[in-house]
Amino acid sequence: MNDCRQTIMVVDDTPGDIDALANILTDHYEITVATSGQDALEMARFHTPDLIFLGISLTDMEGHEMCKILKSSNNFRNIPVIMSASPDEGEHEQTGLEAGAVDYMMQPFRPAAVRSRVAMHLRHKRRWEEMQRRLCMELLTD
Repeated sequence: MNDCRQTIMVVDDTPGDIDALANILTDHYEITVATSGQDALEMARFHTPDLIFLGISLTDMEGHEMCKILKSSNNFRNIPVIMSASPDEGEHEQTGLEAGAVDYMMQPFRPAAVRSRVAMHLRHKRRWEEMQRRLCMELLTD
């Protein structure tokens, strides 16, 4: 296991969706899996992921509810969340984006699109973190 690899948390209660995303992303990222919103929140407290891939419907809460919880927390607010849904759940796209998700992907997943979007959002996150570090350094040196 390479500790330098970024971590993607897949939160979904459908084994096929978890397997699909893990197969697409495992060559480039460390993958952690949670099958409920509560499990994901617990896991994230101990090892904060770099990005969360979040299913729209979970057994214990709706994905947009979990996204709101994440975005209201100082510890998780800057983690990009990509929500995913089956074609019959597509009407939830707006709700997920309004809850704070940075992107929304429909299943079945297209591997190249998943990898590209994940990489793009992780680049944006790294740039944001770098800007925050520079700002803090400037404030400390003034």
